[in-house]
This record gives sequence, structure tokens and C-alpha cells, in this order.
Amino acid sequence: MKNWKKYAFASASLVALAASLAACGNLKGNNQKAAESSSSGDKTVIKMYQIGDKPDNLDELLENANKIIGEKVGAKLDIQYLGWGDYGKKMSVITSSGENYDIAFADNYVVNAQKGAYADLTELYKKEGAELYKALDPAYIKGNTVNGKIYAVPVAANVASSQNFAFNGPLLEKYGIDISGVTSYETLEPVLKQIKEKAPDVMPFAVGKNFIPSENFDYPVANGLPFVIDLEGDTTKIVNRYEVPRFVEHLKTLHKFYEAGYIPKDVATSDTSYDLTQDTWLVREETVGPADYGSSLLSRVANRDIQIKPFTNFIKKTKQLKLQTL
Repeated sequence: MKNWKKYAFASASLVALAASLAACGNLKGNNQKAAESSSSGDKTVIKMYQIGDKPDNLDELLENANKIIGEKVGAKLDIQYLGWGDYGKKMSVITSSGENYDIAFADNYVVNAQKGAYADLTELYKKEGAELYKALDPAYIKGNTVNGKIYAVPVAANVASSQNFAFNGPLLEKYGIDISGVTSYETLEPVLKQIKEKAPDVMPFAVGKNFIPSENFDYPVANGLPFVIDLEGDTTKIVNRYEVPRFVEHLKTLHKFYEAGYIPKDVATSDTSYDLTQDTWLVREETVGPADYGSSLLSRVANRDIQIKPFTNFIKKTKQLKLQTL
């Protein structure tokens, strides 16, 4: 079972709602020794870093999952949750230090793969992963290949997607708000104005410090960098998004939202996640693909009616293919 420490490989069923996971392949010194000796009784412990808030029933979930995992492969899964706002920074430190872990939500996948932070799974795919490899849409393989090698296990979910405004259904009904005319950030403004007047304690547009307005762009690298392929323009060129007029208009619109109090006043530093299950927000932005069946998945997760309004095209993009990886 020592291979778990080099090639963290997991079943996609364990992370059906997760994305962007990759194996750690850069353990050194004392961390390597810790990896080789990490165990729980006779079971190897698989340490996994996940992004988001820890579920209330995580202990129960792991107890049940580990019964199956223990019987099947003699291992035990340990999931550690890191908040949305802190994940990138903390994983950067973990990766740089060579800390022992097996699986992690792959923040900045391409850059980290190029640095050697993840295990090369290319040959493993041809053996243990051959059945999974054959079952995947070829776009997943192409999208997760870096310099001819594969460093991630894709979750076969939404090979294409669109960006959507997701509205809190109960609040729409309670305050009689019509969203039929919403097709863009600009047309969202009247809806935000209504909820601000009718329910001052509700955050009209739930965004945080890492929010970047969406467009019909493909990001060949991380979206923290401004380099994009404009899918409404010349798709053979990489351009600066800040030189695309419609993106600049979105930024101006968001500044108006900020001044009007439609987004958090501390948005530049805010880590507030705005729980999907609560009435603390009216609208948020969500990525939705065919595997989500419209708003069905969001509504199930939120345990309430969520209504979505798409505002970008539905297309296969580099970011989507890399974000659907285990």
C-alpha cells in the first residue's frame, strides 16, 4: 500500500461533488518518512485536503465510507477541509514545504504540475486506471495533460458548462421579485435594488475577495492572471481581458454595485461564504453543466428552490476540463 503515498488514486464516487483534485508527488526528507509510516492500525491513512466548509455530518460520512474503503483496499480516508478564502494560500505553503498528503483539490493545476508538485499518473493510468481512462470523455484527458503527462484523475461530470446567476427561490417568492429579464450583470441591477429596499439584512449579490466577473473567455492559465482567449472574438489569440470592452463594462457595473451596497463593503478581504441553505443572500454566481440538470443539483444541496439564469455560453473550456479533476 506504499503506492498510496506516491500516487494518490481515489474513486470518483468519493468526491462526486468535488472538483480539481490532484495527487501530491513531492514528499521529501522527514515528510517522506512520515508518509511511509502513516497508518491507522493495519490501514494506510490517505490524507486528503478539500476546499470549502466542513460538513456537519463529516464524521459519520467518513465512518461509513471507511468501512467500505477498509474492506476494499485496506486503507482509511482522512479529509481535512480548508475554507474557500484561505485554500489557495494554505495549499501553496503546504506544496512548497513538501508536507505529507495524498490528495488535494488542485489549486492552480497547470503551474503546480509544471513545478513537479503532483505525482505523474500517466503510466498508472495504463495499468490500474485503464478502465477509468477509457470511460472518460477524451476532452478530459486532453484538458488535464501537461507537457505530455497526466497529473490528475478527472471526475466525469460536466465536460462543458455555463456561468449562471443562482437565485434564492424562497426570497424571490416572499418579496415578489421577477428575474425574467436578467441576462447579464447589467440587467441584474434592478433585482438587487429591490431586495436591498425590501430586505436590508439580506446581501443582494454574494461575492467574496476572489470574485472575478465571468465572460465568454477561456483561461489558458489560472483566472487570477488576465490572459484569456475571447470566445466571441479571435480564438487564435491570447488577449488581456482588461482590454476587452465588455469585460471593462462589467467592472464598472460591479463598482456601481459596491457603491450602492449590493455587494459586501469588505469584499476586498471578505471570506464570508454565504451558506447556500440560508436566507443571507439573494443571488450568487454558480457554474452549471449538463450533469447538474439545470438547477436540480443546487436545489438538492441547498434543500430549497434555487433558480438559475445563464449569462455565458455553454461550451467546453480549458478551465472547466481542469477543474473537473480528482
